[in-house]
Amino acid sequence: TMGEGGDAEAPVSLAERHHRNPDGALRRDVWPRIVDSDMRIPNHYAALLALAGETPETAQQIEKDLPRTGATFAVQGLLKPGLPMWESLRNVLTAYAAHDPVMGYVQSMNFIAAFLLLAGLKEEDAFWCLIALVDRVVPGYFSEGMAAAKLDQRVFARLLHIHLPAVGLHLETLAPDNIVCGIISSQWLLTLFVNVLPTDVTMRIWDRVFSTGSRAPLFAACIALLTPRSNDVLGCNEMGECIELLQGLGDDLGDADADGFLAVVDAHLANELSPTLVLLETARERGRHRRPSDAGLPDSVLAIAPVTEIDELTAGLCSDLEDVVGRRALRRWSGAEDGKALFTGDLECDDWEMAGDVAADDGASEGRDLAGEIEMLRDMGEGPSRAGSP
Repeated sequence: TMGEGGDAEAPVSLAERHHRNPDGALRRDVWPRIVDSDMRIPNHYAALLALAGETPETAQQIEKDLPRTGATFAVQGLLKPGLPMWESLRNVLTAYAAHDPVMGYVQSMNFIAAFLLLAGLKEEDAFWCLIALVDRVVPGYFSEGMAAAKLDQRVFARLLHIHLPAVGLHLETLAPDNIVCGIISSQWLLTLFVNVLPTDVTMRIWDRVFSTGSRAPLFAACIALLTPRSNDVLGCNEMGECIELLQGLGDDLGDADADGFLAVVDAHLANELSPTLVLLETARERGRHRRPSDAGLPDSVLAIAPVTEIDELTAGLCSDLEDVVGRRALRRWSGAEDGKALFTGDLECDDWEMAGDVAADDGASEGRDLAGEIEMLRDMGEGPSRAGSP
């Protein structure tokens, strides 16, 4: 290739092929920014490696999985016994198992760690990025019971019904309990699309995961991958046939389609599948369709209050009250600075009673008894759900 001024640029080696993002920045410089300074502990990584021999069962499992990982990335020519990346992968997985002995090493972490190294990250940076992904981006995916992964299977089904309703309904008819959604979302989300999409495309999805610090790009990729093949999915009459089709969607994404696919992903991220709205849909799923497994969700997920239908009806009524009495009055009642805190999940009963009283004093909006409606909803739901509810 030719550089500026007509000078020939050195060809990119196989080992460096995935080291730069489309903007030319080195991923080893960009991706580790997700690791906060308070997360990274000096000398922690070296100390963990010194404990390597204390968990022989974990070490044996890692040794079994290294060849499997190497076979998957064989085309890269980088994961072979004796090569630096092979040793680095062993070290990263061993250190993670020692770092979190409760969770330990879980199969499929090997592919995620290998992908970090494939992107050119230094060994210790790959270790800290693995922690950030497992603990912050997809918390609870790999813990015992996999509660968060099960929740995201339901979120995936929910998003299908919103964005591709015909596909969502069809998958439900092929098998009960959203089995098809569960199988496919597990293969796509649990792997963070490693081995699902072409490596170059997955790297660019991960660029978005690291820049947002969110799993929203994964859901955006799911919808973008399914949309152009909706008719093919609708044409499947059996569960096995449908699963086979869905499992091969990533293989069908050629180089010529990559830019268009990622443009659709970015459009979703900028609008209806932004990180904030994905959190909202997750809260709605928890509020409307609670499952026993939700009790095992990590604290970071439970910290966001579930949103029930009553919550949303109440929010709508509060919006109507704002139209009647004005935002300034609502701000005075709730003690908020932005006039939007009347429905935040932190109000007490007195706030609801005050809102009802003032609405009664000011009269109904278009014939509606707003005070009475809020009182009824308060009695049904005791106000908005509180953070931390499973």
